[in-house]
Amino acid sequence: MGINYAFTHQQPDGNRYVVGQGNMPNAPILDIELSGAPRWLVAAPLGDGSIWVAVLEDGGTQAFLVEDRRAVETAFSIRSLPAGSPPMLAVAEGEVDLLTNRSDLAARFSHTVPVGDGGRIAFIEVGGETWSCRKTALRRDGWR
Repeated sequence: MGINYAFTHQQPDGNRYVVGQGNMPNAPILDIELSGAPRWLVAAPLGDGSIWVAVLEDGGTQAFLVEDRRAVETAFSIRSLPAGSPPMLAVAEGEVDLLTNRSDLAARFSHTVPVGDGGRIAFIEVGGETWSCRKTALRRDGWR
């Protein structure tokens, strides 16, 4: 089973086309109270429901398991991101994590991205250069 990635936008290639149809004005509403003002929101399928992660204005995170129109806050391994950094969610075999880079020089307004199926990640550093490195495992305490 591979890793599923979730972005703050629809697809990593920038395509905004969606197959099918929706009815947003009539979609059911589920209010979830957060401990601060949200900056980013990202969600992914998980089991019979979904996992939603909010990144707050101060960089703090809150995660919620949503199933059967109920949201339950859940412990999450990454407590914060640098303020302003967009999240990228990674889900593999029931494990959930934010895909982050390991460099203090990474640009804070861009997230790390997976590169192919070979286990490499890439990110943009503050000077505009692109860097890539190999991740070794998806662990609860982050990429190592």
